[in-house]
Amino acid sequence: MDTSTPDDDSRDLDQILSERDDEIRRLRLALEVLSPIDPSSGTLNRNGILDAIADSLNWLARRKDCFAILLIEIGGLEELHSKASDEHRRLHQHLEAALGASLRGVDKIGHLDHMTYATVLTEFKKFGSEVVINRMRNILRLESKRVDSPMEPAFTLAIVNAGTPHQSGQLLEQVESQRDRATVEQPHIFDL
Repeated sequence: MDTSTPDDDSRDLDQILSERDDEIRRLRLALEVLSPIDPSSGTLNRNGILDAIADSLNWLARRKDCFAILLIEIGGLEELHSKASDEHRRLHQHLEAALGASLRGVDKIGHLDHMTYATVLTEFKKFGSEVVINRMRNILRLESKRVDSPMEPAFTLAIVNAGTPHQSGQLLEQVESQRDRATVEQPHIFDL
């Protein structure tokens, strides 16, 4: 015989709904925290790069200065990409860490696809372009020797100036549309 009262059932239902709402809040928080991170490599993905661009756009609006978006398209990774996924994931983590170590603490790095890294360089000056590109080229040259596979980087650098309103998604699309102008021998540097 059931001895529960309608009030008991109501409290049980309220408890269940409260627990479900708490779980939904925890999952939403986890989604917000994890969505900019590629789960396979633990590095920034396209969403993370877009967040970094949005942060730099907010900074740009306050400072009226400029920042840059640098795409590093690495030829030679196709061969490594076709190998074991664990090896490829470790290589991406290592390359991103090595490239990131050459940046300042305010800069962000992530990957857009299996061959392209993107960096958002806050408080960037155009005269520093050559220094940043040469530093990254040298790191990749050293890493090529370590993995015994030639990595041929092509650099696309967009300098975003104050004065023109931008949206992070459209801005990244504009930079990506210029990728084919960069070659291994000659970086493509332009203003937006």
